[in-house]
Amino acid sequence: MKVKEHYPLYQALANIVGTEHVTDDDFACWATIGDLGIELPPESHLVSPPDIVVRPQSTEQVSRVMRLAQRTSTPVTVAGGKSGVGGGCMPSEGGILLDMLDMNEVLEVDEDSMVVWVQAGCTWSKMLTELERKGFTTGCMGPHGNMSAAVGGSVALNSFGVNTPKYGHVGECVASLEVVLPTGDVIRTGTRSNQAANFTYRYLQGPDMAGLFTGGSGVFGVVTEAALRIYDIPIHTAFSCFAFKSIEAMMEALYRVQRSGYLTDGMGLVGGATQRYFPQVPEAVGVLGLGFDDYDERIARAQKDICDRIALECGGEDLGQELGEAIVANKWGLASNMNLGFGNSPQMVGPSTTMNALRGGVKAFVEHAERHAPDMTVVPHTDLPACQVYVLISNQVMALIGHGGQFTSWDREMRQKWYREDRDFLYRRVKGIGDSLDLVGHRGTEAVVASWNPAYHEFLRALKKAIDPNMILNRGIFNLT
Repeated sequence: MKVKEHYPLYQALANIVGTEHVTDDDFACWATIGDLGIELPPESHLVSPPDIVVRPQSTEQVSRVMRLAQRTSTPVTVAGGKSGVGGGCMPSEGGILLDMLDMNEVLEVDEDSMVVWVQAGCTWSKMLTELERKGFTTGCMGPHGNMSAAVGGSVALNSFGVNTPKYGHVGECVASLEVVLPTGDVIRTGTRSNQAANFTYRYLQGPDMAGLFTGGSGVFGVVTEAALRIYDIPIHTAFSCFAFKSIEAMMEALYRVQRSGYLTDGMGLVGGATQRYFPQVPEAVGVLGLGFDDYDERIARAQKDICDRIALECGGEDLGQELGEAIVANKWGLASNMNLGFGNSPQMVGPSTTMNALRGGVKAFVEHAERHAPDMTVVPHTDLPACQVYVLISNQVMALIGHGGQFTSWDREMRQKWYREDRDFLYRRVKGIGDSLDLVGHRGTEAVVASWNPAYHEFLRALKKAIDPNMILNRGIFNLT
């Protein structure tokens, strides 16, 4: 039997990271592609398996890999925990997959600067567990798949998640980044750009360069370390839950609760499946769970009471604190269970829209979808501050639309239809209506780029060319190459 020849750069890469941390085995390369999204071959022509997988152990090794790749014009794609839905962790042209999960240490809990320094491959679960032992937590506590999501990937995607109504997206929690540029050069942002500095703060020492690498899907550099702001753990929590007889009333309550500034986290459920999950209120078309926390029990309770009054004024029926806690404390698990009911892994669609538009928009979307998928549930996550919301639905619903409510992921024709429907949906929402999209990756690139002013796109392309001369890093995303 003929022995497969190694990838041309196999030995050079093995010399950098060691043979135990590099493989060009076909099975391993195929096994590494994929996230929680639908951007997969053969339906997608945008992604492909890598030619070789490399697991660096240090920033210095990442730097050497990037220098080698730049010198040989070899494509490089960066991957973390792969819990996103945009397909940004998958190659578009083969090449090197830089798997960061071995760089997974909590490096320092800096109580003077009130930040935690971690390597990019550290999972949110590991970091939060270590912080909890010391009495701390982060603001945003990571995306909803935070048991396996890597911090570096969350930064690269600027993901939303747990407690973002109060603290903002992951990017707003970043204090400093260590980044390997596509040329192999290593930089640190904020005060840490000062080589003599012994504290960490983001908005000093000139331009806010951390922002360039936050939400960029890894296009402009490889995040190798991140410093996130930390806080004493709030020891007092309070929860609420309300049922609504109209979508407009629920969205009005959500708008006003967010406007108060008191909400720590929450989730709404809308759609035909609502009665299945909340049989105690059969007339309800929407249920809203709300959570609040503080260091003083009286303040947490006062915040809850104020928002309870808002919900009641909007026509909400009080379902009690226990149910609110069940929704808010396990909102990702609850949403996943509902989505799994469609026979496939959860696929979230996350365009953000102002609450004013959502008052009518959510109702129109639910009515349209329920004509084809009567058991669907739309999940308006309260994951943005400033009176905005993410409308998250299972992507299976998009497949069900036009299929008479029948869907199976084993049907290739239906999968292809599903894939086309998803792309059309994103394009209509972002380009047509003006929604915005995070977790862009390959999946959202076409829609997002079509929505940009051409001058903005050319600016990003020029910036990319300046720091990545051979355009090797995360090719295909944002159509910059």
